[in-house]
Amino acid sequence: AAVGVVELVVSSRARQAFEDMEAKRAEALVTQFHKEFERRGLEVVRTVESIAASAAARDIAISPDASNYVDQAAGLAATHGLDLLELVAGDGSIVSSAEWPARFGYKEDWLTNEPAWQARGAFLKREELPDGVALALVAVGTASAGDRKLYVAGGRLLDREFLSTLVMPAGMRVLLYRNLAPQFSASELIGASGPAPGAAHLESLIEQVARQRRETTATVGRGAEAETFHALPLTGYESGLLGVLLIGSSRRDLVELEASMLRTAITVAA
Repeated sequence: AAVGVVELVVSSRARQAFEDMEAKRAEALVTQFHKEFERRGLEVVRTVESIAASAAARDIAISPDASNYVDQAAGLAATHGLDLLELVAGDGSIVSSAEWPARFGYKEDWLTNEPAWQARGAFLKREELPDGVALALVAVGTASAGDRKLYVAGGRLLDREFLSTLVMPAGMRVLLYRNLAPQFSASELIGASGPAPGAAHLESLIEQVARQRRETTATVGRGAEAETFHALPLTGYESGLLGVLLIGSSRRDLVELEASMLRTAITVAA
């Protein structure tokens, strides 16, 4: 009986210490994510503003024939390391699009509805591409020439390349769910190496975060295969939920430690 009591106390304290350590590691990863997100956002803002301040942007703004610049965005995006770039006239008509050149002349009314883009900084936005939709970190700059205006909307994709920049401790991983479809889609859950396996097991957690719009913690799976996930909502343009960041921590070490302590307690008691 004495050995059993000691084993229960030690097991309980070991579990609590493990939970505290995992909470601290998850908090450190959340901080790391926010710093990287902010750093990339500042890079996008600086790049977009430099394009908007260039002579090329002013030339496009004052040009009477926008069709002369239909291929301009692709070259500017490649030069400045942007995944997305659109040059849009003051009335919202697309002059040039790096990601979708065929959209020349289409309207981007959301650009004309914001009076002060420079004060907004970088933000998450759902972007339509020729092969589907994507989640991107976007900023908008403006170029003016007299009464003529040109909007410069550029950004970087939030994808597995972004996740690969996060330094993960052993036993932990980070996943990103891009909330780009009306219903849950397993293909939108990605990790640093590509599509995440076992996405169906995280569906209920992701839907809970989408409903409540707040950070949630849950354990998924059983035994040594279980993981504790810290899920954070990612809001974007017009405050819509565009993604969920999931930081997973394996419980294998805790399960194996508890099993080892139980075997030792049984041996000593016998």
